[in-house]
Amino acid sequence: MASSRTEIERVVIAQLKTLFSDKALLSAWLQHVTGTAGLTVALHKAEGFVHDLADPTSSARLREIVHLALKRIELIGDRVRLVINKDVTVNWLSGATARDADSASDGPADTHIIDLPLAIRKRGVEQRLVIEGQRSSPLHIDQPLIDAIARANVYLAALADGQTRSAIATRYSVHPEDISRLLRLAFLSPSIVDLILTGRQPADLSVRDLTRRIDLPHDWAEQHRLLAI
Repeated sequence: MASSRTEIERVVIAQLKTLFSDKALLSAWLQHVTGTAGLTVALHKAEGFVHDLADPTSSARLREIVHLALKRIELIGDRVRLVINKDVTVNWLSGATARDADSASDGPADTHIIDLPLAIRKRGVEQRLVIEGQRSSPLHIDQPLIDAIARANVYLAALADGQTRSAIATRYSVHPEDISRLLRLAFLSPSIVDLILTGRQPADLSVRDLTRRIDLPHDWAEQHRLLAI
C-alpha cells in the first residue's frame, strides 16, 4: 500500500511539473484574466513552481502547490484521474483574488482533467500499482543500484579469475554473504541494465528488491516478466 501511495505521489508531482511547464496551455488559460505584462509575470511564476516541485527539500512549498492546484484524485476503472483546479490555478498565477479551492465548481470551465492508464502488476510475490503512459515522468538515476551492479560484475570477474569468495571479501572489505547476494545482479538482462543506467527503471525498484526480496531468475525474459518492466 505504501508503494502505491509513493507511485501516486510521484505521478502527481510529474504531472504538475508538466502542467506548469506548458506555456501554451497556461497562456490560453490566462489570456482572459491578464494582459501581456501580467502574462509574462504569471509564466515566470509558473517556472518557479516547476523548480519548487523538482526540489525535494522544499516539502512545505510542494504541499502548498499540490493542495492548491489539485482538486482530487479519482480511480476510475482502468485509469487514474487527476482533477486540476483550473480557475483557482489561474487566479493564483495571475495574482487575482482566488476563490476557495473547495468551493470551486466541477464544470468544464473550472477544471482540467488528466487521465492516465492504470494497471496492477505482480513483482515477485507482491502486487504493485503501475500508472502508465507517463512520457513526462522524470528520470530516476538510482546511483546505489548502479554501484551495486558494477560491484557485482567486479566480483564475477574476480571469481572467473580463480579467486575465492573469501579472498574477494577480504580484498573489498565486505562480508562473503554480501558477495553472494550481489552476484545475481551480474546476470541481469542487458535491457534491464540499460534501463537502470539511464534512469528509466520503475522508481520503486531497489537494490534490496533485487538482492533480498526477489528470487531473480537467470532467464532474461523471465526477469522482465517478474519485474514487470
